[in-house]
Amino acid sequence: MKISKKRLLAEIHAKGGNLSEIATAHGMTYAGVLKRVKGDPQLTEALQETRESVVDLAQSQLIAAVRDGAAWAVKFTLETWGKSRGFSKQLEVVEPEQQGQVVIYIPDNGRMQSA
Repeated sequence: MKISKKRLLAEIHAKGGNLSEIATAHGMTYAGVLKRVKGDPQLTEALQETRESVVDLAQSQLIAAVRDGAAWAVKFTLETWGKSRGFSKQLEVVEPEQQGQVVIYIPDNGRMQSA
C-alpha cells in the first residue's frame, strides 16, 4: 500500500520514529519504509528529529530515576556520563610513543557491588 508523504511525516512523529510500526500499520515492509525515508531529505530530517526527541525523553526519565535514587540509574549514569571522572568499566591506556590506543575491558561478571 502506498502512503502519502504527508501521512508518512505524521506517522513518523506519531510513532516516535519507529519505522517497523509504521510499516506494519500500512502493510509495508520495514525496508520499503526505510527506502522511502532515505530517498527524501524532509522525511530523513523528520526521522532524525523525532528520534532525537525520543532520546531526550528517555534522558529525562533517566534523570528522574537518578533523582529518585534508583541504583540502576545511578550506576548507568556514572558508567556513561561519568567516564571522564573515572566511573567506567573500561580502562584506556595510551602509550605516548605509539600511534595506537589500547583499551582494556574489565567485565563485571555480576560480582561487583551495585551503586
